[in-house]
Amino acid sequence: MLKNYFTIAFRNLLRNKSYTFINVAGLALGITTCIIIFLIIKREVSFDQAFSNSKNIYRIVRETSDASGIEKTTVTPYPLAEALKNDFPDLISTQFHFQEDALMTIDEEKSSVTNILFADPSFFEVFDIEVLSGNPKKDLTGPGKVFLTEEFAKTLLKKDVKNIKLENLLDLEVAGIIRMPSTPTHMEVNMIVSRATLTPDVTEQFLGFSMDQWGLNASGFAYVVLPASETRESMEAKFPALIKKYYHPKEAERQTYLLQPLSEIHFDMEFSENPGTTSTNSSTLIILALIGDFILLVACVNFINLSTALSVHKSKEVGVRKTLGAQRYQLTWQYLSEAFLITLCAGIISVGIAEGIAPMVGSFLERDVQLNLLNNPQLIIFLVVVILVTALFSGFYPALVLSKFNPVKALKNRMSTDTKSPISVRKILVVGQFFIAQVLIICTLVVSSQLSFF
Repeated sequence: MLKNYFTIAFRNLLRNKSYTFINVAGLALGITTCIIIFLIIKREVSFDQAFSNSKNIYRIVRETSDASGIEKTTVTPYPLAEALKNDFPDLISTQFHFQEDALMTIDEEKSSVTNILFADPSFFEVFDIEVLSGNPKKDLTGPGKVFLTEEFAKTLLKKDVKNIKLENLLDLEVAGIIRMPSTPTHMEVNMIVSRATLTPDVTEQFLGFSMDQWGLNASGFAYVVLPASETRESMEAKFPALIKKYYHPKEAERQTYLLQPLSEIHFDMEFSENPGTTSTNSSTLIILALIGDFILLVACVNFINLSTALSVHKSKEVGVRKTLGAQRYQLTWQYLSEAFLITLCAGIISVGIAEGIAPMVGSFLERDVQLNLLNNPQLIIFLVVVILVTALFSGFYPALVLSKFNPVKALKNRMSTDTKSPISVRKILVVGQFFIAQVLIICTLVVSSQLSFF
């Protein structure tokens, strides 16, 4: 019986080519939009999820009060690293210096390198980054060692780079290669240099300041891993004593240390200074999701309107089927089959379109947006759910309209989808469809004008 439903549905779609084309094209554009938005949202919510102990990792952030108000920042004084190890020896902690860019020299060839971390071995205790070669716990204890990320190493002209010089000052030996997580993190990293390299005699020349001052805040980022016996609140309660111990009394009164969960870093707009990346407002993702839903809804309403308009032409077919004994539920399943075939075709086409435009969207948004359908089970599940829900939503009302036709009137060709009521379902759908479309167009024009103004 199911095979018969789909066979007849396929023939009906071929018979009404223009109707099929319009519905498939409309739904394909709607589903494509949903796929692209899903990929963007999935990328944003996956930040920092690759680390095994991500739920227990926190970044130390500061609030500094003054006459103008409260300043919120993510950078911390460099002496904090040693203070954490001395005052909380049972706590896993790390602090690194982030260098946004520097001049790099390899065999007399000069170029610019970005996103450099100066870290100690404890960095790999907090963040379980995969090590392809070398031993960070050993090599990062001494000066002059550097680990390159696999992606950055591939961009170098020479694959067997052994020595690198930064700013014609720091001589570094390549100690190994690391592989950053495949999912995005709030830290952009190309190389990790041993923090011991920044000795007092070279720090002034390389950075332009000394790293032993509690009153200096440049680009130091501190992280801790809380044990099971410690909570965020209990750890924050210990910070005032640490501040009083190391800060000048007047300065200590202005300082407040807090813990920022790793999972919230990418979406925290108050403490939004990140090493190499920018934060994203979570409300933006909600707006994107709503836009995708509205666009798909417009396509579904268009499908419903065309289907109910075409139902008058199918009235004789319905009359014959009912005269021959077809039940209403059988006719409902028949026309739901047509809706499913149309939606399935639209879904297949939308995957091809999304595959082509995803890199362009990613380039425009400066995000890594890739489809990779076969390696993305979440996307497959999402696509299946969208196709099933869209087919059911788009086809259920037209199927009910067709299946309730009176066989006598249908055979006499006296059927009409109009009702005596001044407000019919079709009128509501048409008004709703155009309202949503106009709102989206107006919002697009406003945003475009604002961007041009900026």
